[in-house]
Amino acid sequence: MKRKKNLKLPNGFGSVSYIGDGRRKPYRARKTEKLILVDKTTGEVWPAKKSIPPEKFKDIIYKPKYINIGTFETYQDAIVALHQYNENPYDTEADKITLNTIIDRWEKSVLPTFAKPTQKTHANNLRRIPDDLCSMKIRNIRVSDMEKALSEINTTKNCLNGLRTLLRHLFAYAVKHEYCDKNYADFIDLKAVSQKEGYKNTHEPLNTDEIGIALTMDHRLSDILHVALYTGMRPNELLTLKKEHIFLSEGYIRHGSKTKAGRDRIIPIHDGIAHLIKKLMDSSCTGFLFENEYGGKVRPLTYDRYRQILKTILPGHTPHDTRHTFITQWRFTLGLDDSILHLIVGHDSGDISETVYTHRPVSALIAEMSRFGYKGKSLALFKTA
Repeated sequence: MKRKKNLKLPNGFGSVSYIGDGRRKPYRARKTEKLILVDKTTGEVWPAKKSIPPEKFKDIIYKPKYINIGTFETYQDAIVALHQYNENPYDTEADKITLNTIIDRWEKSVLPTFAKPTQKTHANNLRRIPDDLCSMKIRNIRVSDMEKALSEINTTKNCLNGLRTLLRHLFAYAVKHEYCDKNYADFIDLKAVSQKEGYKNTHEPLNTDEIGIALTMDHRLSDILHVALYTGMRPNELLTLKKEHIFLSEGYIRHGSKTKAGRDRIIPIHDGIAHLIKKLMDSSCTGFLFENEYGGKVRPLTYDRYRQILKTILPGHTPHDTRHTFITQWRFTLGLDDSILHLIVGHDSGDISETVYTHRPVSALIAEMSRFGYKGKSLALFKTA
């Protein structure tokens, strides 16, 4: 039976063509994206900016480059799809987009908007994402796929947290541009991520001898290590500590970051470091407590510089290990008040009666801090200057 001839569609609307019998969806909808130059003798695309020599005038022709909307069972379905595309153009290749493609686009458009240290962290984590996951179509990736991929990476818990954050950013980008419908990375459960044999948390407290080295060495880094070991502050909190955060006469620091419990918390100043903090405040050129002279200029100490110097003095340790040392010494060696420890280091105890209904005066924190110190077989009690 001869098919009915359809009416001509408006210019620029697109076209519907019948592509043959025996197909479940014989009608193809497409629209011209642009005209390109093609060499009809070879079939190759001629570069738009390349001039055409006179002898090639007859061979170079214009040829339309199409956007394929899809194939359909009926002519009417194809017309509706064309109309919807014209009303709200979308990426017809979305179903073919892989995580690798998302990474490339996100790296160019979104990554540069982050702060430099965050850019560096994300760039490092991008290289850790397994190839098997990167080659999957973004629409097909589910929580189980990502958890399986993360379980194949033998790394620390902090790094896994960073990877999960990165995957959330990548999926948020994909959802925004309608490459997928849901941010499945939000549902990644790191507790379900099984680690390979040999996994080890790299953060370890300093032992007695290492504490002795840190507190007695003659090195410009000794100042920050003293403060770190007597406050339990996070590395980024130490590096962003300014004179305005310190209330020396009242005996405490008001500073902190990361969590609700950690932001702008009260940190008592131990008698053993009070004189050191005063010295650092008096000598500060930038307003920051910890500085580094580089290229003839004094600048705030950076995390990378802090980590490099620490690595040479205490091999195998990271800047975060001093926080682990402080908490371990407080809780397990000295057995001091656990609820006050939570307040000082900025941890949520999880006990609503403690965090909401119990109010500790600053004097209680200062009194408990005065009982703190380090001692051992080869280490004297470091409680005074």
